[in-house]
Amino acid sequence: MFLGMLIWLRDKYEVKSNGERGHGRYDAMLIPLDKIKPAYLFEFKVSKTIKGLNAKAEEALTQIKEKQYDAGLKELGISKVYRIGIAFKGKNVKVKYEV
Repeated sequence: MFLGMLIWLRDKYEVKSNGERGHGRYDAMLIPLDKIKPAYLFEFKVSKTIKGLNAKAEEALTQIKEKQYDAGLKELGISKVYRIGIAFKGKNVKVKYEV
C-alpha cells in the first residue's frame, strides 16, 4: 500500500522496493531523477506494543545505517539522503529520520 501511495512521484523519482544495496535489502527507496533533489530510504518495522514503537523506529533507522543501504547513491550524483525508519502497531505509527 505504501508504494502505491508513492506512485504519483514517478515523474520525479524512481520508486524501488526490496532491492539489494549495501549489505542487505531495503524496504523502499526513492531515487531522484533530478540528482539535485534528495533520495529517500525507508525501512519498516512492526511493533508488538504501542510502547515499543519508538524503539522499533530507531531499530529501523539503525538498520539503514548499519547495512549501508545508501551505498552507491553518491556515485549516482546524489548528495542528500533522508533515512527514514517507520514503526507500526495497528493504526499507531512512529517515524524517525535523519539526513
